[in-house]
This record gives sequence, structure tokens and C-alpha cells, in this order.
Amino acid sequence: MDKSRDPTFDPYSPYPRGHDPYASERRIDAAFRTIGALIVGGLMGCGLVFWIFFRGMMVGEDVATKALADHGFKEAEVVDADYFMVGLRGCDYRDKVKFTVQAVNPAGKRVEMLVCASLTKGATIRSPQW
Repeated sequence: MDKSRDPTFDPYSPYPRGHDPYASERRIDAAFRTIGALIVGGLMGCGLVFWIFFRGMMVGEDVATKALADHGFKEAEVVDADYFMVGLRGCDYRDKVKFTVQAVNPAGKRVEMLVCASLTKGATIRSPQW
């Protein structure tokens, strides 16, 4: 083939024929896009894990004390709070936090109760089975 008829041939180019002077820049750009996508994906994955397993941390202890006060319990004090997999620990699968609360029941006896709560469903008072 005649070089003068080849539209890609440049007789004044310092590069040999077929050389791409911007190939390294494209590789660097692709690497930065890949790293950026991995970082964004990792952050989204961490956020999803937090939302699925630990969103009960956004429910305050006042939810538990108010629920007990509404049912006649007095001197309610939150002793413990569990946020991880509370559906397997005595609460409903829709609950996201389990508060262990000591309070005085309407009969005047000091008892320990469980209050299971979620951001969207409210609170449920449960009597522990231990």
C-alpha cells in the first residue's frame, strides 16, 4: 500500500506508525475511574450493612421509658440495649433494637422487661423468658 494514500500516515510524526501517544493517559484515567468506583461501591456497601443491621441505634432510650410509662410502669431505667439481630433474641423480625429495662410495675413490684422497637413500627413491651 502506498503511504501517501494512507489517511492515518503522518510523515512528520515522531512516533512510529500505529503508536498511540495517549494510551498511557487513557490507562491512568481508567485506573482512576476503577478506583473511584470501588471506593463509592465500598461506601455504599458499608452504608447498606449499617442500615440493615444497625439502624436500631437511631432509636432513643426514651422510646422504651415512654412505652413503659404509658402502661403504668414507674421508675423505668434502661439497663442494656442490643442492636444486632434482635429478631433472634426475643423480639419480632421487624424490630431493630431491644432495650432491657428495670421498672416498678403497676402492682408495685420491681421487674425487668424487654422493650423492642423500630423507627417505623413503635415499641412493644415483652416479659423476658429467662
